[in-house]
Amino acid sequence: MTPALQWLLTELDKSPQVIVAGACIIIGISLFTRGVFVVKPLFVIGCSVSIGCLAYNECLELIGKSCSYVFAGLLGFATLKLWHCVYRGFLFFTGCSVGGCTCVLLGIGFGNKYDGGLLAVTVLSALLVGLSFVRFQEIYWRLITPIAGGLLAAATLRYFLAVQFLENQERALWTDFAKDLHSTGWSSLLGAMFWTSWAVSTCAGWYMQLGPLFGIPQQDLLPDGVWDKLVDTLPVLFLTQEKPGKLVTPTKIQAEVFEPLLQPDAQDTDIEDKPVPTCSWFRMSTDEAVDLPQQSDHDFRPEIALLVAVASVFLLNFLLMSQPLLFLGHAVLMSLAFLPLATAGMVTYSSQTLLLPRLFSPRVDGLLPRHFTHGAFNGLVLVCAVVGYLCIYGSHEKTGASQVGMQAGDLLRRKVHVWNGYVVLLMLAFQASSGVVKLYSTVAKREKRLKFHSYFGRIVYSLAAVNQCLAYTFPGLVPAWAQPVLAGMLLITVGITLFFLDARKREKAITKSVALHLEEEFLRQNPGSGNNRPVQNGSAKTTLNRSSSTVQAIGITIEREAEKSTLQLAFANWHRSVQANQLLNTQALLQGQDRIVDFLSEELTLEDSYR
Repeated sequence: MTPALQWLLTELDKSPQVIVAGACIIIGISLFTRGVFVVKPLFVIGCSVSIGCLAYNECLELIGKSCSYVFAGLLGFATLKLWHCVYRGFLFFTGCSVGGCTCVLLGIGFGNKYDGGLLAVTVLSALLVGLSFVRFQEIYWRLITPIAGGLLAAATLRYFLAVQFLENQERALWTDFAKDLHSTGWSSLLGAMFWTSWAVSTCAGWYMQLGPLFGIPQQDLLPDGVWDKLVDTLPVLFLTQEKPGKLVTPTKIQAEVFEPLLQPDAQDTDIEDKPVPTCSWFRMSTDEAVDLPQQSDHDFRPEIALLVAVASVFLLNFLLMSQPLLFLGHAVLMSLAFLPLATAGMVTYSSQTLLLPRLFSPRVDGLLPRHFTHGAFNGLVLVCAVVGYLCIYGSHEKTGASQVGMQAGDLLRRKVHVWNGYVVLLMLAFQASSGVVKLYSTVAKREKRLKFHSYFGRIVYSLAAVNQCLAYTFPGLVPAWAQPVLAGMLLITVGITLFFLDARKREKAITKSVALHLEEEFLRQNPGSGNNRPVQNGSAKTTLNRSSSTVQAIGITIEREAEKSTLQLAFANWHRSVQANQLLNTQALLQGQDRIVDFLSEELTLEDSYR
């Protein structure tokens, strides 16, 4: 048991048990019945109350009891907005805890111990679950809160039963349920009641919270309009979620889970507020088709690079399982940082499928999801790299080795690895700082700054790959057969990523040139509309400059063919519209002639009848 948990249980034992049991039964019922709607209010209010209590204890001797109450209340109320902003970080760390603890428990269950052999799986699972928790928080909370709420409710029920059965024998505590968690619990009546009530309440909570996703109607807890008023009045405490107990159609589960993976978000735009590039997963509109060249097949190179990178990290973890934990942590975390995470951050913008933003970017207030995903993955790169360096620093400190590679007898490759590693860490810190500045100027001011950021990132990525290749050649580190395998997987990942990014950049340049040619052709054919056309910036004009290189010649050829086919299609559409208008006019003329003939026929018939 951790010291923090032990301290919490001790404090609960010192408090009035009836009050503790009453508060826990209310919170438990709220969690396993409608936990998805009360998690954020509990987090925000609980953190604000904690700050207020700490302030009260600190100021009690300084300013008196009455003033301490007022100061603590004002301070707690003032921090509501702060905890509202911190809530997304709480979601991320909760997801990391869920993913990491699940892997640890599985490792203990299958191997009876956890000695770092599943380090790569644990870290990667924790990070990915943490990122996905931010986006699919409603789904996760519907699965987790019934378990937590059922535990609190079952513990309270056990306490009341203990008070009833153990009266005048011994003092019953609410925290006595912790004894049943360490054993099967079936050796006593109270333990059996605890486990049974926990299981029943958890299943009931899953039914009540997951049922609406599959079209099961639920009873409204609040009258019509009350939930909307609460959300509008206290947006800091409540998310803009659906009303509790609302009837949901059977297809709601698709809209909650699967549809965000296939459909673009409403706010998913690029730097210039244009719709996000689309792929053949869904229909491509005319405006969105301008951003990307028309392609009939998927381009799965980013996904292949990510899979190879993850397999490389897992293989390295398997080969180094016998190494000390600190050295294993350095190797796995550095490889995890500069292969899967760095690759994911680099291909976020250019991937046609945009799978990563749709899996790991927030859905609520998700402005520029690709920027969020890019920043999130590269932030994790920095964290894993720093922790990996601390691991090897602790390992060298423990063994007495040199921290800068100046130990006698070290090979040249190890010295190059050490110094290159320090250079990569410094460049990574600079790259992260420039990324923060660039993201702020892009999102807040809509300005393009630090254009070297992308090129500098590729340099850091390549130098890190060189450092990993050097590490694979250390004598006795990995088997001889694994050195070319790991080096090949590394080269495949880095090569696919860099060539893919370069190809996407050329495609975007060609697309922009085609758009400029079409606009020039439009202005040439319609001189009067030139005043209403937007003025192109300097960077767009520079794409019209041609040189004699082979790549640019191929680009010009593709542009001319695309322009020719576009003009032919426009002329065909115009010709068809003219023919359709002519047919309509002819049909109207024939109908008018038929009416004239009918009128003359009726007049002649009337004249013959008069005669």
